[in-house]
Amino acid sequence: VVSHSTVENLNKEGTARIEESEELDLFLRYLHETGTIIYFNIEVLRDNILLDPKWMIDALKLLINAQPNLPINSADSNTESNSPADNNTESSSPAASAAHSAITQKWSDFKEKGILTLELVDAIWTKEKHPDLHKNKEHILMIMERLNVLAKPRSFNEMGEK
Repeated sequence: VVSHSTVENLNKEGTARIEESEELDLFLRYLHETGTIIYFNIEVLRDNILLDPKWMIDALKLLINAQPNLPINSADSNTESNSPADNNTESSSPAASAAHSAITQKWSDFKEKGILTLELVDAIWTKEKHPDLHKNKEHILMIMERLNVLAKPRSFNEMGEK
């Protein structure tokens, strides 16, 4: 993810400059339409440009393929897992156990009902394992919403009900 201002500055430094900001925007929209970048010229998304659309696909795959550690019985509870929901499960404190249980429930809600919470996203896109995803989380989620991959729940007022 690169900022729009960075693209503008790089354009000014280049040898084949695009002089007008409207032309630069047109060029960015062309690159978006050809699948080279992800760029939307709407207020909430215009400030950041995703240079590699595959990166977005990888981010989505991480969400879809995440699996919490769900031991079949207590003998399996020490089984290693690659799950992002396993953060700090080696700690036997009640707080760590409760946090793990909460993330496991959120994962179950995601799998069964399609409800994706920010807490679950944070558990999957951890700062340690996926710093770029974690850093750009809000922008990535807004792009996924714009692409109709994710949807925010509607309130009763938005549906015209009281």
